[in-house]
Amino acid sequence: MNSFSYSLQEAPSTITQSLPDEFERIIMELKGYSMDVFGRKYENRANTFTTVRVETKKVCCRAQDLLMKFKEPIDAMQEKIVNATHNLAINKEEGKSLEKRNLAVEEDVQRKQEVVDDLKERESLTKAIIVDNNESMELIKSGSNVIRRIEKRCPCPNPG
Repeated sequence: MNSFSYSLQEAPSTITQSLPDEFERIIMELKGYSMDVFGRKYENRANTFTTVRVETKKVCCRAQDLLMKFKEPIDAMQEKIVNATHNLAINKEEGKSLEKRNLAVEEDVQRKQEVVDDLKERESLTKAIIVDNNESMELIKSGSNVIRRIEKRCPCPNPG
């Protein structure tokens, strides 16, 4: 350290004096440059911020407009959903009542079908009886004709 300070003492005064002036000039240039760059960056950022703020306001306004634009259709859809849900509940009630009625009607139809089957059986039995009666009548007629012929050929001495 001694040698360095000694060498500065031996140096001419113009060198020692020009160094601080040069440093100050460089520092001033740097400060000016820094302030210039800082100012430009500040302006750019301020412009960007302003642009972003304006765009944000536009987006907010658009969003509010869309909200208002879709509010009525959304409300209408919600009302339709509520009505459909209400109608569904009513239809379920009606469906249950119709199912009960359908079961009662099916039971009634089944009972009446049994009655119809019974009546058909009676009808077929009645037809069979009628056919048998007709055959019996034919036999009786033919038997009575035979008896008449016999009576005509041989008159009975004692009728009665």
